[in-house]
Amino acid sequence: LAAEAEQKGLWPLPLFRSPSEKAAYLQAEHAAVLTRPLKRAARRWPEIRPAILVMTGCSGSTWISRMLRLMLLKAGVRVTRGHKNELMHPEKNPFYTPGLGIGGALTLMQARAYDANQTLFFKAEPNHLLGPQGLKPSVAALLAMHPRVVLAWRANELDTMVCQVRDCFLASGKGASVDAVTGERTDLCFARRKEGAAGKHNKARLNVVRLAMRLRAASQRPQHWAHALENAGIGAPIVNATYEQLAEFEHEASALPHAIANFRRLTAALGFDVSLEAAQEVLAPLTGTRHPPPSHRTTIFNFDEVQAALAQPGAHGSEHALLRP
Repeated sequence: LAAEAEQKGLWPLPLFRSPSEKAAYLQAEHAAVLTRPLKRAARRWPEIRPAILVMTGCSGSTWISRMLRLMLLKAGVRVTRGHKNELMHPEKNPFYTPGLGIGGALTLMQARAYDANQTLFFKAEPNHLLGPQGLKPSVAALLAMHPRVVLAWRANELDTMVCQVRDCFLASGKGASVDAVTGERTDLCFARRKEGAAGKHNKARLNVVRLAMRLRAASQRPQHWAHALENAGIGAPIVNATYEQLAEFEHEASALPHAIANFRRLTAALGFDVSLEAAQEVLAPLTGTRHPPPSHRTTIFNFDEVQAALAQPGAHGSEHALLRP
């Protein structure tokens, strides 16, 4: 209870009468942060740096970030709580204003976490960090915080694509979210995940034009992200893992030791030594709690068309292997 009360006291802001009042308040706090020396309280670790999990949407990022957070807490790490996990989204960051931008908002959150002797932990999508020329100017303030970054992704890029189409995350040219029975377009999208959507079901109708090529290109992006982040000065080398490596144990018990080892690699890269016992205490109860991934017929409306497209000459066996019959 004391820990929860401490967390609630870390992030609250006054009730503002207008956006301009909020902007002025946060601008003043930001200016103070940039000019004052940080408090030098007694610390368990010599430095407190943000810990960032970099993943795209629809790649298991919510689950992985939850497991990492639980392991860090189990190891006694003072990880920030009480805030949204996706702090790179302006609408989810309570400290964001157009004047401060995301970089300024993160600076404020990191300063509050640092003064409270806590580690700011959140997840970020690659496109929020990286642009054509490397690190986006809007988040250049991250460099001054010297964050520790780990990268994860879903190895089955077809699963990611199907999820993003069903959630309406992708441009319409990549596919459409459709009613599972009629095939008509639906706006259920991300709401399909909510409890209120019980009894409703949508599927992805994928655009099969150059599908194999698009899946191949998607499989190469994680390596590009890792190199771009390293070149930008955010961590080197970037430690990474796939969702499948981390989550397979939920339907295959023999994969638990492998999952524990991979999670401990990630937590070590974030700067913390999570014991084997702590990692096992978090993961072991989840062993065998899920069924193996089902056939893509349950999520792809035009399954036969997709299967044919991935069997055409020019499609590599690796792309066809992504499809679960």
